[in-house]
Amino acid sequence: MSPLVFVINIHDPAMYAGYRSRIAPVMKRHGASVRAEYEVASTIFTSGDDGRVNRLAVLLFPSDAARDAFFQDPEYLAAKPLLQSSTGNLNRLVP
Repeated sequence: MSPLVFVINIHDPAMYAGYRSRIAPVMKRHGASVRAEYEVASTIFTSGDDGRVNRLAVLLFPSDAARDAFFQDPEYLAAKPLLQSSTGNLNRLVP
C-alpha cells in the first residue's frame, strides 16, 4: 500500500463536498480508499507561513503507480479546481 497524507484548510465545505463526490468514482477506479479523515481544531506547530488547517486525511493507494495514475486521470483533473477553490494550505505530506 502507498499512503498519502493531506492537510488542508477547508473554507467552502459545500464545494469541497462536491469535489469529494466527483473524485469518489476515480478513487475507486484506481483502487484508492480513505483510511482516515480528521477535523483539526487547532495547529500546535508548523514551519509554513500560514499554518491554519482544519482537515487531515490519509488516503491509501495499492501502489505508487496507482497513486500517480489517479492524479493524472482526466476526471480527477476536471474536479481538481473544486479542491483548489474550496481549500487553502493544501499540503501533501507523504510521500
